[in-house]
Amino acid sequence: MPQALHLTIAGMTCDHCASNIDRAVRALPGVTTSRTDWQSGHATVTMHGPSSIDDLRAAVTQAGFTV
Repeated sequence: MPQALHLTIAGMTCDHCASNIDRAVRALPGVTTSRTDWQSGHATVTMHGPSSIDDLRAAVTQAGFTV
């Protein structure tokens, strides 16, 4: 069953930042969608599968942002 997670992300300044986060998160196994809004500082991720919240945090951190 798909699970929707809402993340608060710091450090974004533009659409390019949001796109980088979406790309990093979508690369994780089981992630089906990622929609990040840099202006609100939020991301909504839908996943179902082997990835965990810790995997999401690590992907965002590796992309250069703070969860």
